[in-house]
Amino acid sequence: MAQAIFLEKGFYIEDPTTEFERALKDAPFRTLYEQGFSSETVNSDVSVAYLFNLAQEFVSALKKRWRN
Repeated sequence: MAQAIFLEKGFYIEDPTTEFERALKDAPFRTLYEQGFSSETVNSDVSVAYLFNLAQEFVSALKKRWRN
């Protein structure tokens, strides 16, 4: 199971095993943006799940702001 290693200016995915984790390592911000529109859940380390949930909350906030 991969872990997200948080750095001062981003993060690094260590030992990716799933398709999502590999995509997150290869194109982190694009993957997070795309997953932000997903209603799926992720079964990963808590650090990776945190990034996934953060992306979904970000898109949710954008949608709310757009509606108002």
